[in-house]
Amino acid sequence: NCELGHCASNAITNTQGQLTIRNCFIHDNAGQGLTLSGAVDGSLIEDNIFANNTGDDINDARTPTTLTPMSMHIRNNVFYNSSGDGYECTVTSAQTSLHQAVIENNIFSEITGSGINLSGTGGTDIQCAAHGARIRNNCFFNCGAKYSGMTILSSINESTADPQFANAGGNDFSIGTNLKALGYPSGNVGVGSSTPSYVDIGIQRQEAGGSGGVAVPTQSHGHE
Repeated sequence: NCELGHCASNAITNTQGQLTIRNCFIHDNAGQGLTLSGAVDGSLIEDNIFANNTGDDINDARTPTTLTPMSMHIRNNVFYNSSGDGYECTVTSAQTSLHQAVIENNIFSEITGSGINLSGTGGTDIQCAAHGARIRNNCFFNCGAKYSGMTILSSINESTADPQFANAGGNDFSIGTNLKALGYPSGNVGVGSSTPSYVDIGIQRQEAGGSGGVAVPTQSHGHE
């Protein structure tokens, strides 16, 4: 629940331990939005906005062993207008880089590089299934590529629809009817707004009791 903007390099760097980043606005940083390295396991990245970062929004350079598998859950985020990739994984071990990873319900929009880039080893549908990795319900709009370093034959419920952000230049990433009709949960409010933009979260998450929307805080805790 914080805002990290205009940092001189990476906004967040984590080298050890489990990490949860939730309801944050990470934007306009001169480096990566989030960098992961070391034997980090069990990270949860959800309900965030990554916007206008010079590098990757998330750069995953962890070095786990077979005892610290790569479980990573990235869900319900907006990745917008980064100069690198939305999510890049540079790990060179196919087993650990794909193990139990879940990337779902995200919007990748106006990304210069790829929405999802497995630049270390690469991967295929078969490898993802073998290691319990799931890539599903993501939207890729006007990205350099949807995927790099991997062969995805059929990502479940994938969309390339325009998210129709209300005013991305004004930090209002409320989505329009295109993705609401598909049940995307990543509708957000703009800086200074106090009313969240509720988005239909889809039948599956409604049954699970989930909720949609991210409130972007008005106070900045980044390095100016």
